[in-house]
Order: sequence, then structure tokens, then C-alpha cells
Amino acid sequence: MATRMLAVLTKVLSPLRALNNHIVNKDLRKLGLLKEDLYNDSVPEIETALSRISEAERQARNMRLLRAADLQSKHQYLPKELQNYDVDRSYLGEQLKLAQREIEDRARF
Repeated sequence: MATRMLAVLTKVLSPLRALNNHIVNKDLRKLGLLKEDLYNDSVPEIETALSRISEAERQARNMRLLRAADLQSKHQYLPKELQNYDVDRSYLGEQLKLAQREIEDRARF
């Protein structure tokens, strides 16, 4: 019974998940952000990963965040021609996985 309920819920929620993902991606593009820009800097894994990326990538992230804050405060968006990019591009991926593994290893010992 529970398995059947789960299957029904998955069928119902799957289109909603896709719609939500589309809306979030559209909003991120309007502000010129990537999904990884929204990660909380005070989380130890994120903090470690951010310290390991290149200075150029770190500066690009900070500029995207500042531009987004500026655009929001002015109630404006990026021009349409600048909104055509992949918000799922990863610049923290490998460093984040490595930092998570290191923290898990430290916790084990």
C-alpha cells in the first residue's frame, strides 16, 4: 500500500518539480546567478571548497552576487541577450565533494 502511494505521489509531484526547476532557473538567469552561487558560505564544506577554487572564479562569484543584489535593489533584470547561459554550470563540484569527504573522514577518526 505504501509503495503504491509513493508511486502515485511521485507521478503527481514529478511535473511540479520540473516546473519549479524551470522557474528557479529563469529567475537565476534574470539576475545572472549560478545555482552554486546560492550556497551558504558559512557551511564548513562550502567554506573549504570556496577557499580551494581559483582567485578568478572566486572574484567572478562575488561579482555575480553583487550584481544580483544591485539588480534586485533597483527592481531590474539583466538584458535578455545576457540571460542565455547554463545556471547548472559547476565551479565548486569537485572541490565540494573533496571537502565533504575530508570532513567525513575527520569525523570518523
